[in-house]
Amino acid sequence: MDSIAPFVERPLIEKERSITLWLLQHGNHEASKFLPEVEQATVVGRCRECYTVRLPDPMRLIAMPPQQNGG
Repeated sequence: MDSIAPFVERPLIEKERSITLWLLQHGNHEASKFLPEVEQATVVGRCRECYTVRLPDPMRLIAMPPQQNGG
């Protein structure tokens, strides 16, 4: 059984930042209002399939598959 090391919150790397920006720019019409928050976003977790990005408001989470963000 594979084990995953404990996760430590960290800033987004450039590739994660650009993917997050793309998702918000190409999402529904309300997604763009979150663009100013991307610079303060952090990666807050990881499961086997994705990383979880938290925008400054902790209720806004974006999950990204690892193959899209270098994981």
